[in-house]
Order: sequence, then C-alpha cells, then structure tokens
Amino acid sequence: MTYGTRTTHTYKVTVVAEGPVNGTTARVLLGAWETYTPGGALYRLRQQAHRIADGLDPHPRAAWVADAGRVLVPVGAHVPDVPSALRAWCDDHRQQEAARRRLDRGERFTVGAADHSGRYTLTVQPTGVTAAPSPAPPLVAPVRGRRRTRSRHRAPRHHLEALAVTLGAVLGILALAVAFGRG
Repeated sequence: MTYGTRTTHTYKVTVVAEGPVNGTTARVLLGAWETYTPGGALYRLRQQAHRIADGLDPHPRAAWVADAGRVLVPVGAHVPDVPSALRAWCDDHRQQEAARRRLDRGERFTVGAADHSGRYTLTVQPTGVTAAPSPAPPLVAPVRGRRRTRSRHRAPRHHLEALAVTLGAVLGILALAVAFGRG
C-alpha cells in the first residue's frame, strides 16, 4: 500500500542581461539558483536586483556620492533608469506580495528593466517535482519466544567499527583480485 504522490515546487531563479555588442545582441546569464520556497526565491531576486543596480549606478544615498561632487549627475525623468526601476521594485511591498501570490499558485514571475544599453531580466520559474509514493509504514510486532543464539563472530558495537570491518573485507578481496590477476 502506498500513500500517494505529492507535487512540491522548487523555484529556479535566473538573472539575464541582454544588450548590443559589436552590432549583435548578446545574452549573458548573470546567475542561476534553485530554492525550495517562494520567499527564498524572491529574496534571491531582490538580492540580485540590488547587485545589478549597485553595479550600474551607485545608490543615491551612498556615502561616497556626496564626495563625488559634480562628476555624478542625476538622469532626467525622460531617460529610462534601470537601477532606480530595480530598486523601486525591491522596495514596493505590494509588488512583492503580488509576486509571492503568483509563485504560490505555481506561476512564473519576471521583473525586468531596460535602457539604451540593454535589458535586465530576473525570473523565478516554479518547477514541479513529483515525490515518489511513500510506502506504508511497516507494522512492527515483537517476536516472542525466539532464543537468541550466539554467533561465532561478534556483532560490531559501533558504526565506525562496522565500517572498519567492511572496509577490511573489501581491501582483502581487492588484494586477492590483484594477486590472482598478476599470476
């Protein structure tokens, strides 16, 4: 008798950058991970969104930005700003909850941002994993009236002792095989 199968999910997280390189579009996998929970997948997505944003553009409140003077200038409202878009997604709790609900339903979730230099796509794909049917637990009944007999060989008293006995037997067999193989 088996209890039946159950389907669980793992969540595959991928981060991809696409952009023009020497007249063609290059696609680069920036990272891929698997996790067992929707919360873990979204955590990884937020972590990577911040990594991309910080790599492209310093955070506006970073300590060293104040010392940069006029070297760094904010982009205008009409220019797409990938770092700001990714940071805004990370900070928006409503969007995070909506993403969590999609993942809970087993749906794919993607967040992306693009500008003149390329597109960044962060995706979580639930993958169904069907667990094998688990067998019914064995019924254990005490055995009565059975006498314990002594063996010529004593039983190992510890895991390591059992491992040493097994390893010794395997090495002995290998030694015999090598000896007969050469003769």
